[in-house]
Amino acid sequence: MKYTATKAWQKLTVKAGNILQVHYGTIYLHIGDTEPTESDDGLIVSSTVNFNEDYIVWVRTASYAGDDSFTVQ
Repeated sequence: MKYTATKAWQKLTVKAGNILQVHYGTIYLHIGDTEPTESDDGLIVSSTVNFNEDYIVWVRTASYAGDDSFTVQ
């Protein structure tokens, strides 16, 4: 599934075996049930993340220029 990371946090559920791949730009990835705060952005991802377990994740753009595209498959 293709997504666009914006400045607002997006909540996604990823399953074990899923791969999150950033196609353009850089995103913040936060793992957990609660929406992160501005001071707790999480991991900076610019390539690929492999998930070994099911997770609830929050994603938003890390770029000042605009939105960034990524897929979860």
